[in-house]
Amino acid sequence: MSASQVGQPFGQSSDAAKALFSAFEHAVDAVVITGLGSEIRHFNSAAERLWGFGRDEVVGRNVNILVPEDVRANLDGVVAIKAALPAAAPVKGRREFRLQRKDGTEAWGAFSISRVDYGGKSLYINFVRDVTDEVKDREKNALMALVAEKTDRVVVVMDRDSHIIYVNKAFTDLFGYSLAEAIGKHPQHLLTGEYTDYEAITRFHASIDADGHGHEELLTYDKDGEAIWISTTVNADRGANGEVKCLIAVLVDITESKQIHSLQHLTLENLANDMPVLDVINDLCARVEAIAPDVVCSVLHVDVDGLLHPLGGKSLPPGFAEAIDGLLLGPEVGCCGAAAFSGEAVLSIDIATDPKWQAYNKLPLQAGLRACWSTPIKAKDGRVIGALGFYFRESKAPTRWHQTIVQNCVNLCALVIERHEARSEIARLAYFDALTGLPNRAQLHRIMTRQIDASGPHGRIAVMFLDIDHFKDVNDTLGHSVGDDLLVSVTQRLCKQIRPADTISRQGGDEFVVVLPNCNVEDAAAIANRLLESLMPPIQLGSKAVPVSASIGVSMYPDNADDIDGLLKHADAAMYQAKLAGRSTYRFFSADMNRITEERLAFSTALRNAIMQGACACTTSPSCELMEVSMAPRLWRVGRTPFSAMSRRQNSFRLPKNTVSSR
Repeated sequence: MSASQVGQPFGQSSDAAKALFSAFEHAVDAVVITGLGSEIRHFNSAAERLWGFGRDEVVGRNVNILVPEDVRANLDGVVAIKAALPAAAPVKGRREFRLQRKDGTEAWGAFSISRVDYGGKSLYINFVRDVTDEVKDREKNALMALVAEKTDRVVVVMDRDSHIIYVNKAFTDLFGYSLAEAIGKHPQHLLTGEYTDYEAITRFHASIDADGHGHEELLTYDKDGEAIWISTTVNADRGANGEVKCLIAVLVDITESKQIHSLQHLTLENLANDMPVLDVINDLCARVEAIAPDVVCSVLHVDVDGLLHPLGGKSLPPGFAEAIDGLLLGPEVGCCGAAAFSGEAVLSIDIATDPKWQAYNKLPLQAGLRACWSTPIKAKDGRVIGALGFYFRESKAPTRWHQTIVQNCVNLCALVIERHEARSEIARLAYFDALTGLPNRAQLHRIMTRQIDASGPHGRIAVMFLDIDHFKDVNDTLGHSVGDDLLVSVTQRLCKQIRPADTISRQGGDEFVVVLPNCNVEDAAAIANRLLESLMPPIQLGSKAVPVSASIGVSMYPDNADDIDGLLKHADAAMYQAKLAGRSTYRFFSADMNRITEERLAFSTALRNAIMQGACACTTSPSCELMEVSMAPRLWRVGRTPFSAMSRRQNSFRLPKNTVSSR
């Protein structure tokens, strides 16, 4: 083909052909005319712009140079199909092909092909429209649609007026509304309910209007009216002129994290407010049951002896807490006892048939509880200090939501119980005797104060001062460790003889105080007799049977004194009268005892002053009053003055656990 014919497929043609050629030349779309052999016969200006080739570079060459190599086979197949058609058969069609530009870059073109016959020859006219941007947009949109449909995040697209134009599958799964049900609706009308915070929604929209984006945590409701907390992020898509084209919202279900946060906040706030442990745990259980309505929650404490004690669970059947209080944990003691025993979670799908529940299933079954799942509560050092129980009204295993709650609750419960144990230990050290576990002096003072305040004008309280006879001999002959064992055994015997409302306190050494509220003289005498009789049998300490007895003094409120110090002093004085009476007996305080005590105190004081000052110049005179000094050892053997009693109490804070002076 001559140079004058390049781009002129019809050769030396008529004016009509020239007009058609001119139209092709000025067409917006690329026009590529090929012959039956796929050679290029015409390449218009738009084609030159699309491919970057000049027409003189492509006319006469095979059309497949205009597409990438991996597409050429497909293009050759299309050409072959067209060539095989009868000459009279019309050839039409539209396809999209990747194009290969002169600079090696790729584009997309939409081909519209027509076959024409001219001068006995068949030609193919290919109209090619540049659809590169459309294809890219389509691919992007397809990718975005795929992502939107496959993501577990809720995607909502709204128009500029916030009416829904698209929701993905995650939206339907979460809220229950299909795309058809959601389109055209305003989210505020579709997803709000009784407790939605409309002020937060107003603030949210104001942020979007001002900044083009916004973030908020909102309480929404699904199609069935169930509350769902969501974290919502909205961004505005603006056009070139700045106007909002659409709003794109991404929603995340934060119901679980929100509820767990609420549970944690409630418990920590209660701890900060110094609420009693039972109230803290009961509030925790109530909150758990609010966020998991199919659960009845309970918490048990495991003490140092391995005994179970209910801390919380107001929804448990009546009497259930009392029935399990004090049970020794073990593999067959329900789920909580077994979990605390093994240190692992224990599940009973059917309480009625599970052997672990055989002795304890009556009350839960009567209350409609069919299954139980218990998880041990462990301290920081790994000790099992409790058990968290979830009871179900159906025979089923815990769900993922239940597991999430428990993972958080066991940590909260551990914090509460460890704090409770720490405070109990502090209280024990401050108010209880380390050897016997009995209330100490400070705790006794608090108890007596409460009982005197509560006794009223006609109340009667008996106060006993009990001292073990010859206890120093045990320490001196058998050792202090045996003496400690003896004190523990005496404590155990005494505790069995008193009433539930009575109190026994160890004052130090071998001294005990017993306080009996609502007790008259006759009752006090009967209890004193029981205490003495309980000590009559010897106490077996190792290979030795140690005899033991005690002397008891009794004072009565308000007859002998109306204050604590007076009651204790008078009971102490009466106890020494019991010593003088031969020990292993009791005496009630009388006014004469007080007079004798005062006389002894005055005599003892004068005697000591005389000794310290060396005031006597006639120590050899038989008539000297201070010859009574020789009586001092006898006074210490027969009894002691209030001065000596006071001195010994003061010294008891510096002596070993059971150290006492001679009696």
